Amino acid sequence: MDSEDEIIVLASTIILFASIVAALTFFYIGFSTGFSTVFIYELNSNENTINADEESWIGSSGIIFSFFGCFIQGYLANKFGRKVLFYLIYGVHFVGWMIVSQTKYIIEARLLISIVIGVSFSNSIYITEIIRSERRGNLALLHSLFLGLGALFLYISSYYITVEVVSFGASIFALIIFINVIFIPETPYWYLLKKQRENAIKSLIWLRGAQPHKIEIEVKEMEKNVDDGFMEKERFVCIQNRVRDIKDSFDI
Repeated sequence: MDSEDEIIVLASTIILFASIVAALTFFYIGFSTGFSTVFIYELNSNENTINADEESWIGSSGIIFSFFGCFIQGYLANKFGRKVLFYLIYGVHFVGWMIVSQTKYIIEARLLISIVIGVSFSNSIYITEIIRSERRGNLALLHSLFLGLGALFLYISSYYITVEVVSFGASIFALIIFINVIFIPETPYWYLLKKQRENAIKSLIWLRGAQPHKIEIEVKEMEKNVDDGFMEKERFVCIQNRVRDIKDSFDI
């Protein structure tokens, strides 16, 4: 394998790693969605009697403010960058699940988490913006995969250990992902949106493993898409698809 092939392999590895970091936000959607069922079951098993209103608050607290996250995610992504959203999402998950595992303020913590659940719907656009269109289908499946794995992990682990320990593990995992966000690139589309063409080229060099003159055509195509508002349309379609996946997965 020559040096050029090694660079291409490295670029493909970066894309896969970045796509996994983005898709893991859906691991927490699955985890958070199933948490209420597990937590209420554990409370009842330990003879902690809760009334219908308390069950309702526990059940709804994980998603009640997600609509607010959906409203602000577009502004945040365009203003501060797609990558910044990952810091926000995983940072809140770290703090939120740590509070759940250590204190009695479970509903308050879940209300906080529900905001970034809404923000997470936009992160599928990150994958759309870093890979070529012909390869998007395979990596887009990561969202559905991690959505199911999040719920599966919760149900299996809570069978053997307490919800508090599971929540602590979810918090530490979010911290690990938060640190790994440092190593993924911002998308070239966002740089072009902010008129930072040089940074867009540098990002694309990382993602394609190619020299500047070899990616000039792709850069021009991206600039045209930005001018036509193509990526905003893609964002809407991606969010629609992810919401549909969640409804299908949890039979909502």
